Amino acid sequence: MDEPRLHKVAILVTRLGPDGQQLLVFEHDHSGVQVPAGSVEPGEDVTAAAIRELAEETGLVVDNVRLLTSFRNDSKPDERYCVEYVPLLNAPRSDAGVLIDHVYRLPLRLHADDDGWAEVSLIEWDLDVEPPVETGSVRGFVPSSSLATWEIRHIYWCPAPPGTADTWDQLDEGDRIFTCRWAPLDDAGLLSWQQAWIDRVRSDLPQ
Repeated sequence: MDEPRLHKVAILVTRLGPDGQQLLVFEHDHSGVQVPAGSVEPGEDVTAAAIRELAEETGLVVDNVRLLTSFRNDSKPDERYCVEYVPLLNAPRSDAGVLIDHVYRLPLRLHADDDGWAEVSLIEWDLDVEPPVETGSVRGFVPSSSLATWEIRHIYWCPAPPGTADTWDQLDEGDRIFTCRWAPLDDAGLLSWQQAWIDRVRSDLPQ
């Protein structure tokens, strides 16, 4: 098997609430309900990436994290993962106009792949509805070599730091406001693919 070219992380933070175990979640515009997650940067340690994503998206700084599982995610037949820092171009040549500075780490819809160039679309979604609704797209070209059909997801866990608030807002590096709160572990209202992460590791989560 080829080495994975893209690693992603998620970190589950739990605490014991008055009615049982609670999970830290957040929301921002059209994001749906999510847990902290993101991509490992080139050369970055995987555990360090999980800790960084938690800090960026919630403001919580921890060091006592535990890896629960790692598993392979395969793309859908008409999708690919972008695994290099490449721009989305308006034509299949290296000197073409730039539509988006880079699409690294993003899933792209594949339309065609020929002569070293892939025609793809970056899709925008409204995740506040189920099923998610496509709200727009940008279509262009990237080198075929920058795409992959699978990635590795690493799921971490840590306990809530003492004194963590019940709700708060966090401003991320992209100037988005993440509204953080606690939700029942058994009914967190997560996006379907993130709920699948919980189901995968539920037996390993501390009670």
